[in-house]
Amino acid sequence: MHTASFWQVTGWMAGFLFIFPLLCYLLWIAFFGFRNSMAFGITYGIFLLLEFLLALPALLVMRTIGPFPTLSAPAQALAAVGAVLAVTAFTPLLAPMARWPLYFVVCGRPPVVATKFAASYTYSVAGQRGYSVDPLSATHLFRTEQAAIRAGFHRGPD
Repeated sequence: MHTASFWQVTGWMAGFLFIFPLLCYLLWIAFFGFRNSMAFGITYGIFLLLEFLLALPALLVMRTIGPFPTLSAPAQALAAVGAVLAVTAFTPLLAPMARWPLYFVVCGRPPVVATKFAASYTYSVAGQRGYSVDPLSATHLFRTEQAAIRAGFHRGPD
């Protein structure tokens, strides 16, 4: 069986890490316009680059373990990306950013973003000027505004 090269797997990994979130971002722009999405796009782009850089050493380690090197390039890339996303989904400052695309898919729209930063207990919805997902302003994600209100958050300023 042909063993995939490191560069083939890296290419697939870049595709998985950048293409899916890019499609979500383009949907967001289509629904809410470009004005509210620039800051989010920059912040989330930096996060995705960090994810990619963290996945490279994970991939190098995984390629030395047991039957892993015999897997196809897409399978190796998915395993490395999955491992890094699993870790960042439970890392305090990175968790909301790692979970955002999943909430986008489950909700069918961008999720409600809430924060306890500076004891503000506020939330914002996509299209609102303050809507952003970054390590400080996004400590919680909700499917609906009602869920955020039930959790004790109030709507932030427009």
